Amino acid sequence: MGLFDKILKQVPQEEKLTKQEAFAGIAIAMAGADGSIAQSEWDGIVNYICRLRLYDNFSGPAFDKMFDKIFRILRNEGPAALVTASVQGLPDDMKLTAFACAVDIALAVDSRTKCKNLEALP
Repeated sequence: MGLFDKILKQVPQEEKLTKQEAFAGIAIAMAGADGSIAQSEWDGIVNYICRLRLYDNFSGPAFDKMFDKIFRILRNEGPAALVTASVQGLPDDMKLTAFACAVDIALAVDSRTKCKNLEALP
């Protein structure tokens, strides 16, 4: 089995994500790419998600259940499994929006560490 076979393997049925879970999974995977999710990153994710019509019918308990599932996958199987499950759960018409969200999260974090990143450039 090659590297990509392991990363891109099919997600078991019990871990299939709804489109709402998949979108949030992409955001959380991006925010946690450095090994942790800062409070500012978490606040950004929640703010972004709350503005989407996709979550209009979600209540507090529904959000809790969704995030519990996402963090269980992240904790038990790692970020690659979360990304794989999220990509498989996203409809094609939402993939660009999820990508834009991930970029927004990355740039928000990057803007706070801009000087450190610039020092690393040749």
